[in-house]
Amino acid sequence: MTASLSVDDAAALVRSTWGLDAHVLERGSSEAQVFDVRAIDGTRTALKVLRAGEDRDFLRLQSEVAEHVASACPDLRTPRELGGTTGGTSLPDGRTAVLSTWVPGRVLGEVSHLGPHVIRSLGRVAGRVSAALAGFTPTGGAATAVHRVSDWDPQHARETLRRVEADLPAVQRALVVRALTVLDASFPVADALPRQLAHTDITDWNVLGSRRAADGSVTIDGVIDFGDLVHTWRLSEVAAPAHAAASRQLADPLGAVGDVVRGFTSVVPLTAAEIHHLWTVVLARAALCVALEAAEALHADDNRYLTDLVATDGAALGALLQVDARVAAAVLRDAAGHAAVPAPAVDGVPVLADTSGLEVLRRWGDPVDLPGEEDRVVDPVGTALSTEVAVPERTPVLSPVAGTVGAVEDDEVQILTATSVFTLGGVRPRLPAGRTVAAGDVVGVVREDRLRVHVGSAVGLPQTCRARDLPALAALCPDPAELLGLPARGNRTAPGTSRGRYVAAAQELYYDQPATIVRGRGQWLWDDSGRRLLDVVNNVAAVGHAHPRVTAAAVDQFQRHNTNSRFLYDAMDEYAELLATVLPEELRCLFFVNSGSEAVDLALQLARAHTGRRPVVALENAYHGWTTGTWELATMPGDRPDWRSTLSPDVWIAEAPDAFHGAHGDDLPAYLASLTDQLTDLAARGGPAAFVCEPLLGSQGGVEPVPGYLRSAYEMVRAAGAVTIADEIQVGFARTGATFWAFEAEGIVPDVLVAAKAVGNGHPLGFVACRPEIAESFAAQRSFFSSPGGGPVSCRIGTAVLRAVIDEGLQQNAHTVGARLSERLGELARTSPVVGAVHGRGLYRGVELVSGDGSRNPMAPGAARSIAERMRELGVITQPTGIDGNVLKFKPPLCIEEVDADFFADQLERALAEHQEIPCR
Repeated sequence: MTASLSVDDAAALVRSTWGLDAHVLERGSSEAQVFDVRAIDGTRTALKVLRAGEDRDFLRLQSEVAEHVASACPDLRTPRELGGTTGGTSLPDGRTAVLSTWVPGRVLGEVSHLGPHVIRSLGRVAGRVSAALAGFTPTGGAATAVHRVSDWDPQHARETLRRVEADLPAVQRALVVRALTVLDASFPVADALPRQLAHTDITDWNVLGSRRAADGSVTIDGVIDFGDLVHTWRLSEVAAPAHAAASRQLADPLGAVGDVVRGFTSVVPLTAAEIHHLWTVVLARAALCVALEAAEALHADDNRYLTDLVATDGAALGALLQVDARVAAAVLRDAAGHAAVPAPAVDGVPVLADTSGLEVLRRWGDPVDLPGEEDRVVDPVGTALSTEVAVPERTPVLSPVAGTVGAVEDDEVQILTATSVFTLGGVRPRLPAGRTVAAGDVVGVVREDRLRVHVGSAVGLPQTCRARDLPALAALCPDPAELLGLPARGNRTAPGTSRGRYVAAAQELYYDQPATIVRGRGQWLWDDSGRRLLDVVNNVAAVGHAHPRVTAAAVDQFQRHNTNSRFLYDAMDEYAELLATVLPEELRCLFFVNSGSEAVDLALQLARAHTGRRPVVALENAYHGWTTGTWELATMPGDRPDWRSTLSPDVWIAEAPDAFHGAHGDDLPAYLASLTDQLTDLAARGGPAAFVCEPLLGSQGGVEPVPGYLRSAYEMVRAAGAVTIADEIQVGFARTGATFWAFEAEGIVPDVLVAAKAVGNGHPLGFVACRPEIAESFAAQRSFFSSPGGGPVSCRIGTAVLRAVIDEGLQQNAHTVGARLSERLGELARTSPVVGAVHGRGLYRGVELVSGDGSRNPMAPGAARSIAERMRELGVITQPTGIDGNVLKFKPPLCIEEVDADFFADQLERALAEHQEIPCR
């Protein structure tokens, strides 16, 4: 075997052949030697040294294809051979050296995490290259190299695997033998699939990515290594990225392959035959990688790159072999946009003589075995493909159809027909396998008070699936409801389908791939796969999701009566008395409403009724609600980008006292001067009615106003004859920890306080608390009521929520956990270049994400959203907010624990580190 070229020899070769003085670094490769050549003049190129005997015509083909792909796909950069498509330079020892342009960017194989959108992009790039090569015609000698025979070609996989299998180490040999068993049973015949020239190695190691400077999203903008070109099945171009993606997602290889297929077929549709054989060809690719890499590694003990590949690809092949090929075919058919194979009929008689009044324990399509509250984030556990009901022990169970008894277990019996398998679980069988039965024959009795019914198109299909795959698997395992006398759900569509059809698009969802939430408890939410997610964005559920005290109060009052606030009942009195204990003495005159928007709207009406004026002063970059009156105060660019040009003549805007984002830093007089300007201008127009602001700038991510601002502003506003309104909807109600209300931190009391969200723990409830003279001015002009806001149910819920805050010490908890969070996030801000600041107090926090270039320039919104997406994958629900959409919110239920704060900080640290692995350009 020819000795490897040293970096010194490579530098000498580059100098003598191409005239470049350069520093040379060797990069990992499984077959050729690859060097990173950095010339003194700044030029960067790639030197590839191939084995002796390499076909020069094939090297010319590689160069021609790279040129063609770059021409057909201008946004995809490829290596271009220096000196034209010559096929490289021959070395004295028979090897060939090729010097090509360097393709900048980060090889995605070096990136620790690739999200689903990047995996789909990998498939899309493979599709684009496939489309470009479909019509490509090479020239000269390169044309003869197209039809070469390659060990890496999946169409020859079985022959290649059998040739090398005997010499492989035991672990890899066992995997290859298992793969061959599957391939022998399902391999395509030679001419079954479309053929063309293919790259066949578009994987994470052969594409380069960067972040778009405009929005921070990851894009694949480079394709390298055309050394596996061959004329083969077009499907081979899908198999390579599919296998690569599966190796990155061992817990869900089928999901990764599906994302690649979605990306590929968005460019190149696949035929029915290709879809039928896709999983087999992916397995063939995976087995080839294991076998050929392991064989190569036997002769390259010191090649760490190769050793790591053998381990990675072995794990990927093992994971792929665990997937039921029938399930894979159904899921990939759906991913490619092909219609499902018709589901087996569920026609038959009920399996119980009496199906009336059955207690359903779990329906087809329900989550299976959700974890208990003591568990931390867990892997998804599945969605049921069967239905389970409670049935008395020893109840006779009937065959739903005429057929044959199949497998018989201690607690299960199967009935087989030509097209279907009916599995009856929880049954003590009465008949042996092979017995012919008629519809309605007794086949057993219920064993232990429950019966499970599953219908499949074949033997051995799974009882559960991922929620994501349920629509696709309905074709294999349809809903058995009719056999239990239940209404059929039918073939369920993907979660959110009806929402997209009927709900207005303006009602946006969190996340590009939203989780379907099915349950909450405390600070945790569960999605429909059973995965547990730490909720750090829901300040609405102040005392925790599904708080038993709140739930009991609601149920109890609903069972009694519910009216509006014009009736007399004890619930309102009791709630008002309890609220008074957490309010300043001056603000014990209460109005009950049903939302934060209604609370702020009412506060504006109170101020206008009291002062006889209309103009309102608010702050820049604020949000106070969705009613017509409150929307006029909205100045957040993301909510109302045109606010400056559509500002009401009754709304005046002062600069926000924001030391991080504001034009004046922490210069208090400068911000007060902006407010003075508004008040002075309004004095000539009769004066203002009110000044509205959040005591902690919540919409900006919990930014603290410049110290002293609120006290001075309130004095100035009152001197102008106006009312001060504190919007505590997001930031108040024990959330800041040290004080119950955020305004109390400055030792001030507003004239009007508005609160909502947290006060009802998700129930539509809010209140306005004001000075008595303001309420009296309003009462002299009109009356007021809010149907649900002050109703008995709402007041009972409000009382239960506030009791929970007080009795469970949640204000102190906000202070304690907030201090722990400050410690962890403060350390992250000191060590991470993309954390510009940590805002807020207690359990209202914002993590300011910046570009990482040493400035305060905000991280692109797309990048911040991608970090939030990654946090969800890691088990945390958070979202970006702020002026530039770059501040991650932390405003969880107040019952969150210190260990949860640590978990959040750990996952954020991981997500930010992964983000920085991909350069921005």
